[in-house]
Amino acid sequence: MVNEIESRLELDLARVEAVRTAVDTTAELSGIALRPGSRKIHTDTYFDNRDQLLYRRGWSLRIRESAGDFRLTLKGPAKQSGGVAERQEIESPRDGAMGDVLGQVTATMIAEGLLETIPPDLQRQLVRDGLAVTLGALGLRRIFDVETDRQTWIAVRTGEPELAEVALDKSRYKTALGEAIDEARLEIELIDSSRRLELLQMTRSLENDFGGREVTESKFERGVIHARSQGLQEKMEAKVMLASNEKYEEVARSLDTTSDLIRGYRFNRVDDNATIVDRYFDTAKHSLFERGWYLRHRKQGGVDKLTFRRLTEEARQGQVLQNEIVVDWSHPDTAGAWEAMWPWLQQAAPHRSNAPTLGSPDTLDALLEAAGFVPALDIEVVRTSWVVEKIPVDSVSTLRPIGERVTKLKYDRVKYSIPGKPQSAINAREFEVTGVEQHDASPTSLLRDSYQTFLALFVEQCAHLTGEDVEQRINAKYFSGLLVLGLVKSAPKWLTDGRLALRVSALRESDTGTPPASGGWSAARFWIALATLVAGLFALSSGSGEGVFGQVAGAGVFSSIVQVAGFLGILLASYYLFRRPYGSYSVKLRGAIVLVSLLMAGAILLPWAGRDRFADVVSLLGLVPLIVTMLRDGLGLGGDPAQQKSRY
Repeated sequence: MVNEIESRLELDLARVEAVRTAVDTTAELSGIALRPGSRKIHTDTYFDNRDQLLYRRGWSLRIRESAGDFRLTLKGPAKQSGGVAERQEIESPRDGAMGDVLGQVTATMIAEGLLETIPPDLQRQLVRDGLAVTLGALGLRRIFDVETDRQTWIAVRTGEPELAEVALDKSRYKTALGEAIDEARLEIELIDSSRRLELLQMTRSLENDFGGREVTESKFERGVIHARSQGLQEKMEAKVMLASNEKYEEVARSLDTTSDLIRGYRFNRVDDNATIVDRYFDTAKHSLFERGWYLRHRKQGGVDKLTFRRLTEEARQGQVLQNEIVVDWSHPDTAGAWEAMWPWLQQAAPHRSNAPTLGSPDTLDALLEAAGFVPALDIEVVRTSWVVEKIPVDSVSTLRPIGERVTKLKYDRVKYSIPGKPQSAINAREFEVTGVEQHDASPTSLLRDSYQTFLALFVEQCAHLTGEDVEQRINAKYFSGLLVLGLVKSAPKWLTDGRLALRVSALRESDTGTPPASGGWSAARFWIALATLVAGLFALSSGSGEGVFGQVAGAGVFSSIVQVAGFLGILLASYYLFRRPYGSYSVKLRGAIVLVSLLMAGAILLPWAGRDRFADVVSLLGLVPLIVTMLRDGLGLGGDPAQQKSRY
């Protein structure tokens, strides 16, 4: 077992080729010559047991494949000191043949409490079944793969032994869900373990020359973070706005450098300077914007998604409910999502009755333009993200805690521009805090409470770090962009009356419910319902005082039919006029109206009770939904219900 002594710097992906060229050209680092090494592509497969003991204890176990050669490596916990990481490792073939190294690895893991027993036929199983199957027999399972394009240089002073190996790595992490995450880093590993001072000099030179950032996490630890961040569904969101751009950078740096920024929470960075390109579509009169809706075509990581989202008036536990439908070209059900989205889009641009056939993302602009939607806003986002874990704070265990993933924190550098006019660009910044859920996670209510708690703590911490007021609100980038660029004359009332401040928005994905009818048909239905109600009132008041059954017995069949039809007309008209209120109060009120109506209806049908005692009372009861509707909406019922229902 030998000691690995190295420094690690994270590098922006966009700068990898520039760094490669610069190092090759200068061939020196902090006055130390760099001799070209090699460039290879290797794949690392990392293993852990079901309790994630290796990750939690700071160990790592991998199989590296490079050009048909396989190596098994076990690394111990790293000791961090002054930007240098030192750890012990066992590796084949340096420490022996594959079988011998496997024996050393298992013996070390037994001694460290990472494994319990060693199968007696371990060597025979290795020869017969292969290395990966043998590790499986030890209770270890594959966690993820990392494919790395590595170029190396050897640092050496003239006439002296080799000092260190400098490596430029461009790695792609492949998780179990099939998603790939790309990262780049520079690593300097000492060959001569006594030259630590020169290691620090070279590390500082790389930081200054290429903007590298010190990172303490190994590739195994980064891969575990990425694997645990996959499959998280974002369910709630709020934006946290600071007063100045410089303060955003200050808070962002603190997230990476301050381990106890918020006590009880750990920030795991999962994206760094990821570029997102969004184009928003709307009608020429911004009908979607006026409703509080948006339609977005997003390009990120080679994947295209078309998203329709609307923020509604529905509020549950202090949260504004969002509905969204996503067309994802990487998934098989793009046609079904498009069919569900189209009826909603028709409300803003009712030009076609049937959804046009959806083609590839390259033809989307033309398809939407033919349907009445034009590019309204371009937004480019450079995003850094952290998955935030809630971890125990009073634990005395030496294990790395596996926390509950409660939020995803995003730092967005935003550029708004008018489509086709890049010179119109305006820059802005924002934090976005989104609640996350996983299929195998705790009940939704617990995650929501944890999210709300973290959001409040993060807002408080931002105010503490910056010494400035911090605004928390709900707002889409599309709405902000239109206002910032002056593309709309004025903001709708729902955007300016304060109802979006200090609230949290909950997201309901894949809302395929039936959209509201168009304004014209809604008005017609209202007036038909009103006419039916009035006719029902007159019809129910007709007839004698002998009751319905009594009229039938006395041959007053026609009068009985008219009276029953009047009662049914009142019920149908009341249902439409009274069905639109939301919330628990309206449900209780409607239940009471239905119960009373049934009691009155039974009274009318009795032979000894008729119009004089009960029919008139039931007729008056039919006025209740009309009065409630008028008090709630005034005379605006003939307008577009989409505007009334979908505002925040």
